[in-house]
Amino acid sequence: MVSGGYRELLYGAEMAVFDLDGTIFDLEVDWDGLKSRINQVMSSTGHKGGPFTIRSAYWLTRDEPEVRERLLELQALFESRGMGEQKAVDAGYRAAKWRLDRGKRCCVFSMNTKGTLEDLLGDWGFEVMVAVDDVRTPKPDPEGLQKIMEELGLSSQEMVFVGNSERDSTAAERGGFIFVHVDDIDPGWFV
Repeated sequence: MVSGGYRELLYGAEMAVFDLDGTIFDLEVDWDGLKSRINQVMSSTGHKGGPFTIRSAYWLTRDEPEVRERLLELQALFESRGMGEQKAVDAGYRAAKWRLDRGKRCCVFSMNTKGTLEDLLGDWGFEVMVAVDDVRTPKPDPEGLQKIMEELGLSSQEMVFVGNSERDSTAAERGGFIFVHVDDIDPGWFV
């Protein structure tokens, strides 16, 4: 799929879009605890059929702004508790910093909350940061990638999406974007 290899792709892509958790940083968020609390909210607001994943809860509440706001507040709380413990994912961290330090275009598309993106990456120089707060449907829907593409006037083939999960890969595939798994990046490329 990528004829020049991942190194050349990451060096030369018009735009590199990075996921956050698991790609640039590993956050120590209690995702199981968050999922439990989200299921409590879903149950208390009349949603049947659980247990719900975090993503399915967001999908089901896409037309319920009050419930979605409660979910986002919960996620922000759990993320804030886990942010003090984050550690850099060497390959993704270096690739993002290398590109940004050289004036190469970078964005973020993450299922973390806007506050978390701003707290961790707000002064890095990313052109656009799309969070779970900004999309109607979460990954693996490519809505966030499409928002970035449209806002910056780029095509999907001018962008590479760097992530760490099957959801990231599926979002890229569904939107026609090139995907690079963070584990396929050699941190030595960006020294």
